Amino acid sequence: NSALRKRLELMASKETIEVILTPPKYCTDNAAMIASAGWHRLRLTGATSLDSGAYPNLGLTVAQR
Repeated sequence: NSALRKRLELMASKETIEVILTPPKYCTDNAAMIASAGWHRLRLTGATSLDSGAYPNLGLTVAQR
C-alpha cells in the first residue's frame, strides 16, 4: 500500500529512523488467486482429504476423464 509506505517513511524521518522496505514489485497479495484456484479445483475434483499433504508444485488443472 503506497499510502502506508509514505506514512511510515514520514514518521520514521521525524524520528531519524531508517526504514527499509521491500520493493513494491515483491509485495503483491495473491490470496484472491489462491482462493479462486481452490474454488475451481473443488468444483472440478471435489473435496480433498485434510491428510493429503502439501504439494507446492501441484498444477491447477486436472486431465478430463
